[in-house]
Amino acid sequence: MTSLKALLMVLFVGACSQTVVSYPSVCNSDKTCERNQNAKILNDLGHTEAATALVCEDHSVADLLGDKCTSR
Repeated sequence: MTSLKALLMVLFVGACSQTVVSYPSVCNSDKTCERNQNAKILNDLGHTEAATALVCEDHSVADLLGDKCTSR
């Protein structure tokens, strides 16, 4: 009976504890990184044209996307 009480206590304490994982911003004031994160958020919200326009500010991306960047 004592081992059952100990087991229940461990289960009770274990069920009450939580591990919170917090991720800091990975951009650290990097303008390119911030722009790309903002474009991803815009895309996730359904604003694909705004996201495309934002990433097209990077000339290397604009060269890759071609017409998609010039159609704004």
